[in-house]
Amino acid sequence: MTDEEKKQKLRAAGWRYSATRPCKVAGCAAMVEYWVTPSKKGVALDYIGLRPHWFTCRGSHRKRARPAKQLGLFQILEQSEPEGQ
Repeated sequence: MTDEEKKQKLRAAGWRYSATRPCKVAGCAAMVEYWVTPSKKGVALDYIGLRPHWFTCRGSHRKRARPAKQLGLFQILEQSEPEGQ
């Protein structure tokens, strides 16, 4: 199935074409087509192949630094107590 046939199927199913732009994720510069579903949700599809872009996005698969462990209220209070009491 060609990309044009896929686009025709999307339009027939109620999807609406929005724009073609580079991906906004850092580290990924792929061209992406933005479509709006019948339920008004935005979806990024690969420019060639028209599959969901999250599947091939280079920026979304990079390893991220783990967030620092969040301290609880009592842990914060224990750290702030002066020594010797």
